[in-house]
Formats: sequence, structure tokens, C-alpha cells
Amino acid sequence: MDSETAAYYRLEETLRLHQGNEVVFVEAAVPVVEFATWLCAWWTAHQPAKSYTPNGADPDYGPLLLLAPTGGGCHRLMYSRGNTPANYKAEQANWHYAVTRFCEDVRQAVWERYHLHLERLLPPHQLSH
Repeated sequence: MDSETAAYYRLEETLRLHQGNEVVFVEAAVPVVEFATWLCAWWTAHQPAKSYTPNGADPDYGPLLLLAPTGGGCHRLMYSRGNTPANYKAEQANWHYAVTRFCEDVRQAVWERYHLHLERLLPPHQLSH
């Protein structure tokens, strides 16, 4: 592994989302650098709803996650749990902390594993919101 682009495509981990102490979402083999890049881009662009489907995923299964503002400074995370849609709502400050923490954790993991800084894909200053 010798570049940020290689990290983008090769680093796959299990993605777990928590609400308090409860794990509310688990997906194996998620390309975490790709996901962090997508998440960071959505957060910093102040976009309306945006769905995430990993590159190369079967399009018949639909998006893995959907993030959307709900008004009043809140955002909603939506995904399917089996055949049941799941919705979790959080305030903007909580999202900022979660997005920043996730991206920093990915940046740190890539540095520890591959000695690569993700300056081009995940610039540290990009997350000020």
C-alpha cells in the first residue's frame, strides 16, 4: 500500500453505528476510507439527503445508508434492518462530533497500519462546520 488511493479501495472493516450503548447498525467489509470521504463530503457541503452505496456494491440492494437534514438543526440516519426501515435522529452538534471522530479514527487507523496521511482525501481542516 503506497498511496491514499490504495487505502481508499483496500481498507475494509466492519462498520458499527451506536446509539448510546446499543449497536444499531452493523455491516461487514465496508471500505472505511471511501465511507469517511463520502461522510465528510456530505457533512461539509451542507447537502440535503444523500445516500451511500459502496463502490462495486450490487445496485439491486439499494443504498447502505441515507443521511438527511430534518429541520431544526437535526439530521436523520436511515437504513433498512432486515425488511424494516430504521430511523435515528440527532442534533447537529452530535453529528459534528460523530463525523469528526469517525474521520479522525479512520485517519489514525490508516496512519498506524500503512503510515499514510489522508491529507488529500480527508483534510483535517475540512470538518469545521
